[in-house]
Amino acid sequence: MSASNFSATAAAADIVDEDWNRTSVLIQLLSGDPVSIGIGEDAVYGKGVTLLNVGDCVVIRGGDAKRTISAICDTANSASGGVQEGGDIMFFPGAPTA
Repeated sequence: MSASNFSATAAAADIVDEDWNRTSVLIQLLSGDPVSIGIGEDAVYGKGVTLLNVGDCVVIRGGDAKRTISAICDTANSASGGVQEGGDIMFFPGAPTA
C-alpha cells in the first residue's frame, strides 16, 4: 500500500499512475473546492465522479483501480486531496457540518 497527496487546479492532471498490480484506490478531498475525477482519461469538471465537500471520498476497485486517474477543479478554483493505494479500504464520512 502507498499513500500520497495531490493538488488539483482548472487543468486536468494525473494524480495516480497506471499500475496493473493495484487492486484499489481511495481518493479523499482534504481541502479546497470540489474536484472531479477521471478514470482512464482526463478529468472533465462536473462529469463523472465529483467530490463536493471536504472529507468526501471515493473508492475505486477492480479494473478501474489499475488505470491512470486524473483530477480537475472548476475554473479559478483549487483543491488538495489524499490518495491511498491498495488494501481493502473503506471510508464513510459523517454528515457535513457548517
